[in-house]
Amino acid sequence: MSKKATPVSDFGIRVSAAIRAEAGIRRVSGRQLAAIMGKSPAYVNERIHDNKEWTLGDLGSLCTAWGMTPEQLLSKYRS
Repeated sequence: MSKKATPVSDFGIRVSAAIRAEAGIRRVSGRQLAAIMGKSPAYVNERIHDNKEWTLGDLGSLCTAWGMTPEQLLSKYRS
C-alpha cells in the first residue's frame, strides 16, 4: 500500500522560491542549508525541489541564521 504524496501548496512553493533565492544570493549550498538546520541533505533536497513543504521550524531556523524574520524573507521575494 503506497501513500500518496501531498502536493506542495502555492504558498509552500513561494516559501521554497524565497529560500532558494536567498540561499543563492548568500552562496549557500543545499548541504550547507542542511548543516544550518541540523537536517540531512536529502531532507533539504526534497524541499529545494518542491517535492515537500518546508516547515515553519525550517523557515525559522534559516531566517535566524540569516539574521532576518520570516516576514522579511517572504516580502523580499514577493512577486
